[in-house]
Amino acid sequence: MNPLDYVNEEEYGQMWAIIFENLFSGNIARALALMCLLASMWFWIRRKQPALGFIFVIFTVIFAFGQPLVEVWAS
Repeated sequence: MNPLDYVNEEEYGQMWAIIFENLFSGNIARALALMCLLASMWFWIRRKQPALGFIFVIFTVIFAFGQPLVEVWAS
């Protein structure tokens, strides 16, 4: 399934830009970072799965510091 069969390349790029701008800023990013942090602690400490816990730590960092990275990347 190729999404570019349904929309042109410019609209597809704009759609992902809007998603990333909204995902990495504001309350959505804070909520996702908190959920990933809680999941990392759950998997790392409670379930004894450090690899999965570390992946959620990485997601937490991405959601917490994603907005400045997107701004640097976009310029």
